[in-house]
Amino acid sequence: MLMTASQPRVIRRGVSLSHLTVWSGTGGPYAVPVSSVAVEFRGRLGHGSCYGLLAGELLAEPGPTVSFTYGPPAELPKVAHDVAIAGLEPAYEGAVERAARRAQAALRITAACHGEIGSSQVVFEQLTAVLIALLTQSAYRDEDLWEVWDTAWRR
Repeated sequence: MLMTASQPRVIRRGVSLSHLTVWSGTGGPYAVPVSSVAVEFRGRLGHGSCYGLLAGELLAEPGPTVSFTYGPPAELPKVAHDVAIAGLEPAYEGAVERAARRAQAALRITAACHGEIGSSQVVFEQLTAVLIALLTQSAYRDEDLWEVWDTAWRR
């Protein structure tokens, strides 16, 4: 696994209000299993694709496959002008599965939250692509993660 339990790393995009926060274990704004890596997206308020959180780990079996094994969180993240909801709607689970299939990845999703009004299938396809990059690359730069995000957005 790429990361160990750590303080959250906020990855901003220039002067944009959008940012990704990456962490593992209990070091972030939302506790996830120690073996998991988490990535949270917060975008421009009011946009239909402005929030999502996904945590997971690679499975040893060959991909593509996705296992959703998260339970209710102890505490939900605070999301400005929206309400965070634990878990994923079926359409968002489908988006995670599509992204994993594209990458031929085998994933266990261990935590997830979506916004009541500010999430979309695109957000979860992008989060999955970034999560896979974090789990499979030995090194990455901030701009590399934004490139993964942008590539998923253009699909």
